[in-house]
Amino acid sequence: MTDNVAKARAAWGETPAWVLALAQACDASNQVTVARRIAYSPPTVSQVISNTYRGDLVRLEAAVSSIYLAATVDCPVLGEMARNVC
Repeated sequence: MTDNVAKARAAWGETPAWVLALAQACDASNQVTVARRIAYSPPTVSQVISNTYRGDLVRLEAAVSSIYLAATVDCPVLGEMARNVC
């Protein structure tokens, strides 16, 4: 287990899959790169991992899920596409 994953598990208890994916992505590269990719700030990423973020988790979960968990939606016009593109 790596640092961000360990921190997330300690902070969240039963860690949601999207938080775990976020932590794993940070361990694979770094929080700055991950934050840019999901269009959030590095402090926000850190706060989510440590379960201290008080912002909109629903939107943040959608951003993380679409990029790191390959979440998709069915667009009536364009068909299935990544959630972050729709």
